Parts: sequence; C-alpha cells; structure tokens
Amino acid sequence: MALTFANNVLQPIYHGCTINPLCRKLLAAVTICFLTFINAYDIKFTTRMQNVFSLTMISSLVVIVMGGMVWMAQGHLENFEDGWAGTNSSVSDWSVAIFLGIFSYSGWNYLNFMTEELRDPFVNLPRAIYISLPLVTAIYIMANVSYLAVLGQDVLTTEAIAVDFATAILGWLRWVMPALVCIATLGGLSVNIMTSSRICFAGARNGHMPELLAHINIKCMSPMPSLVFLMLLSLLMLIPDNLTSLITYCTVVESFFTTICCSAVLWLRHKKPNLPRPIKVLFALNFFIYKK
Repeated sequence: MALTFANNVLQPIYHGCTINPLCRKLLAAVTICFLTFINAYDIKFTTRMQNVFSLTMISSLVVIVMGGMVWMAQGHLENFEDGWAGTNSSVSDWSVAIFLGIFSYSGWNYLNFMTEELRDPFVNLPRAIYISLPLVTAIYIMANVSYLAVLGQDVLTTEAIAVDFATAILGWLRWVMPALVCIATLGGLSVNIMTSSRICFAGARNGHMPELLAHINIKCMSPMPSLVFLMLLSLLMLIPDNLTSLITYCTVVESFFTTICCSAVLWLRHKKPNLPRPIKVLFALNFFIYKK
C-alpha cells in the first residue's frame, strides 16, 4: 500500500515518464516510518485521522462510480463488447487473479484484531461486519465497472488507475483524484499498521512470538515493540520492485492463514458444539469463506 501511495504521488510529477524505482521505494519507506511513528505515539490522533481517511476513501470511490455511470449513460459502452479479449483459461492465471481480487478485500477482518480496544464488541463487531462487507463489495464492483467502461484494456497496464481515470473523464478536475487516492491509501496503510501490530502483540503474549513484542509503552499505551518490528519487516518488503508480485505473495500467505482459522472454526463447531460463543455466525458463512 505504501508503494501504491508513492505511485499516485509521483505519477503527476513524472507526467507520463517512467517512475524512478528508487524514488518510489524511498517515498514508500518514509511513509511507513511516519505512520508507524503516529500509531506509536498518539492513538487518539490516529483514530481521528483514520476517520478522515475513511471518509476520503468513500468519497473518492463515489466520484469514480458517479463518473463511470455518467460515462456509460452517454452511450460509451464499447469497452464491454470485447471484455473477454486477450483472456485465457489457464488455471494458474485464474488462481492469481482470484488472489489479487482477495487482496482488494483484505481489510474485511481487521476489526477482529481490535476487539480488546472496541467499545461493546459483542454488539458493534457483528454490526460493523454486516454493514461494511455488503457496502464495500457493492462500491468496489461498481468502481471496477466504471474503470472498465472508461479505460478498457488499459486497466491491465496502468500503475495509477484512478489517476488515469480522472485524466480521461474529469477534465480540469483531474488533479482532485490523485489527492483523494493518496489520502485513502494512507488510511488503508495506517489501518494495516495498527491492526498488524496487535496481531504480533497478541501472539507474543500467548508465547507464539518473542516475548519482547508483548510489551506496551506505558506512556503512549501502544504496542511499540510490535510496531517497530513490523516497520522493519515492511521496509524489507520494499526491496522487490514488482508491485503485482508482492501483492500476490502477500495474499497467498494471508489466504493460507485465513484458511487455517476457518478450518479451526469448523473443527470446533464439530468437536465442541457446546462451548460458549459470545459471537456466533452462521455455519454456512464459515464454510463459504473456507471454500473460497
């Protein structure tokens, strides 16, 4: 996500030229360090900042959806006539495509990692899941339809799709979209940093990771060792220059552990059906996620 942010910042500056990979990596590294610092030293400010980022993210997607609807209403439907052109039936390519699609929804389970800091989680956690998942799914599908309607096959080659979309359809207002996308990407990255640090903290507290990561900064009340550990790990992940490959690798690993978690839920439902469950979801939903 830091590389995506860097792409959208540098795209207008390079103005059609190839972005220097070193500049992209340096900007991504500075962004990761800055957001880690904010998450470590001021949780309240991070929460307020995240609200602004979330609103900006939804606003940018609404602009994209509305722009695409207007474009299609004007009769520009030619990009849907050969939508399957250039595709293939390779199982491996389909698998990669599915994993890349899963990455787009990778934030769907992040709130689960924050239950200890969530107010009235037994009420608010299911409510957030049942509201946000259908909403995000609908908005994301409509945004992709808008991209395809306006850009056609160019969506496969662009590195900053929202910027190219804005250039094609928004005219002199095209400068707004890079700003919105940058802010939205910062929000997504901040959420990743916040939630992933809690995973390391909880794992270390249960003895699955080094004990050092289970410590909390008393003054800031944040899992600072976990945040620093993840920052260093994220900086190492910037070494590869192929963004698509990096997304694929990360998504495969994340999907593997998601499958393990869903398998554990199915096993517990079968072997220990009478265990107390403060939050219980439909069995069919667990099975669907597992099969996915």
